[in-house]
Amino acid sequence: METQSLTGILLISFGTSHSETRKKTIEAMELEIRGAFPQYPVFHAWTSPRIIRKLKKIGHTIPTPQEALAKMLEQGIRRVLVQPTYILNAIENQLMKDWVNDFADKFDAISFGAPLLTSETDFHDVLQAVKQEFSPLDADTALVLMGHGSEHPANIAYKQLQDLCIASQYPNIFVGTVEASPSLDDILTELKSTDCRRVILAPLMLVAGEHAVNDMSGESPASWKNRLLANGYSVTPVLKGLGEYPDIRNIFIKHAREALNR
Repeated sequence: METQSLTGILLISFGTSHSETRKKTIEAMELEIRGAFPQYPVFHAWTSPRIIRKLKKIGHTIPTPQEALAKMLEQGIRRVLVQPTYILNAIENQLMKDWVNDFADKFDAISFGAPLLTSETDFHDVLQAVKQEFSPLDADTALVLMGHGSEHPANIAYKQLQDLCIASQYPNIFVGTVEASPSLDDILTELKSTDCRRVILAPLMLVAGEHAVNDMSGESPASWKNRLLANGYSVTPVLKGLGEYPDIRNIFIKHAREALNR
């Protein structure tokens, strides 16, 4: 991408209806992208129609990728870097690419930055960011991270991150998912073989939205918090999305920079 004045960055997120976490994560990410690349205009879009409709009813309008790309065309952008804020290169990321590529004949070039967990270095960097956030962990305390999970083969990333925790000698960090594997049942099995009696629960998701508020820390008997309590653990939920971690935002910026330099 040679001509800066004709290049634009499009930051794409799934979205969230929770305003507090949105400001601390998605909007914070956009601010950092603008700061890291002041020479490029930055646009944003969300991919969840349900959340977009929900916010529109209360007067908060968020563009879809198609609407954002149309606006970029109107403003004379000829080359587009799309940086997603997804965790995995899974179903959502593939759908987003399909939507964006429908505009391929309208721009001179479209490139894509990588999701969070893509390279081996990413896994190490994410683990270090999480470890730093919750360090030190007492010997009787486990950190349980809740990911979303996916039917896509990229879901293996959660097991890879768990394997890295073990290989890096962080045996008290456990990685699970709401909708796939590893599950909370898997984590409970592993927890029983440790001396941990306390559990810190945190989302392994960009935002602390519906899943973090309800599935992770909600009052339903099926929430991870209450299931852990029922198994005799002391539980502390932390409603802080990955997008609040400066080191995580830096990984996305690195991915955007790599894509711009390709």
